[in-house]
Amino acid sequence: MRLKKGNTTTLRITITDNDGNLVTNLSTASAVKFMMKRSNKDPDIEAVVSKSLGAGITVDDPSTGIVSVELTSSDLDIATIIYYTALQLEFGADINEIDLVEDSEGIDQIEIYQDIIGN
Repeated sequence: MRLKKGNTTTLRITITDNDGNLVTNLSTASAVKFMMKRSNKDPDIEAVVSKSLGAGITVDDPSTGIVSVELTSSDLDIATIIYYTALQLEFGADINEIDLVEDSEGIDQIEIYQDIIGN
């Protein structure tokens, strides 16, 4: 996925289980987290972008399996490189990192690239 530096965008992520079935009990999630890191081995404290349920993450309609992650212009006013990204759902003691998919392809990276106007 590619996003322009300094833009605002909302990622709408459809949550499915391992069998491809829509997860319709999102209202029971005890926590939802999204992070962007320079390296997939960086500790969470070093995340360049960190969002949580109610603080940048919303469950639009729990029965449709859609989670929205709002990335503000200040979130994306970062170095123009490729970042590792992940979304994690917690249901009590059950913690799952979700496979992010774009155009049927699994992704775990977001490239921030330079905008042209306003430099």
